[in-house]
Amino acid sequence: MTRLEELTKCIKKLSTDAVNTLLDAVKILLASESTAGNPDCPYCGSTEAIRYGHKCGKQRFLCKQCGRTFVTTTHTIMSQSHFNGAVWQEVISDTVQGNAIDYSTKKLGISHRTVFDMRHKVLLALQELPETENILLDGVSELDETFVLESYKGNFRRL
Repeated sequence: MTRLEELTKCIKKLSTDAVNTLLDAVKILLASESTAGNPDCPYCGSTEAIRYGHKCGKQRFLCKQCGRTFVTTTHTIMSQSHFNGAVWQEVISDTVQGNAIDYSTKKLGISHRTVFDMRHKVLLALQELPETENILLDGVSELDETFVLESYKGNFRRL
């Protein structure tokens, strides 16, 4: 079983309260996108960013330290996306609740491929979390080796 499948399986095991807590955390992260005040530069970390017009309907900023421009979604899973936080919130909610991609497609009125790509961006971001956090096991734990034959022939990765 791949790590992505394990993650999906773990999310499905969450209680309703845990799913709601996860969704609240996502709402807070998405709400931080629209905070007043200028964000820190995602490239150099400087706090000396000024407003610098708009790009695709989003406020653009210029870092006075490194001279690079950015928007609030730069280096996030929402980067290079034409959809606002509400659409992402619905996709994340449907992903966590285990709804089908076609369900999200019909509900949001966007293409199947777009929802598929958005869902995989979310799952890849969640997949990286266990590597950065310390995981402590408690109680009895069993470990067994499993050999999985994987073939990537004909597959391509598109994000």
